[in-house]
Amino acid sequence: MEDPISKQKKSNLWAYVLLYGSVFLTSFVSVAAKLASRYEFMSWGFIFFYGVQLAIYGIYSILWQLLLERLPLSSAYLRKGLSFVLILVWSVVFFGEQIHPSQIIGSVVILTGVVVSQYERH
Repeated sequence: MEDPISKQKKSNLWAYVLLYGSVFLTSFVSVAAKLASRYEFMSWGFIFFYGVQLAIYGIYSILWQLLLERLPLSSAYLRKGLSFVLILVWSVVFFGEQIHPSQIIGSVVILTGVVVSQYERH
């Protein structure tokens, strides 16, 4: 029989995996938005990629509600900042955009904030 502490740790681990997965998923909304912008407004291509955005946001909203049952809001919300770093990566990978030193510095600041926020004082 599994002890309650071990069960709680597994639940928290699952919640964090779900959290990072949802941040990863939601970062693709910007990719879909950029792809939609390549089509004329209300054309089939535009509607398709706009629909992709809505679908991602719908899935993300459900995941977010599930996460908030298991994680503190302050802890979960801080990690949403990682989506900005991922969007910077996607802009290079999918669209060949150039990144600038200020964007790299900003990403480092975000990553540092997420890491620092993981350490609580007791």
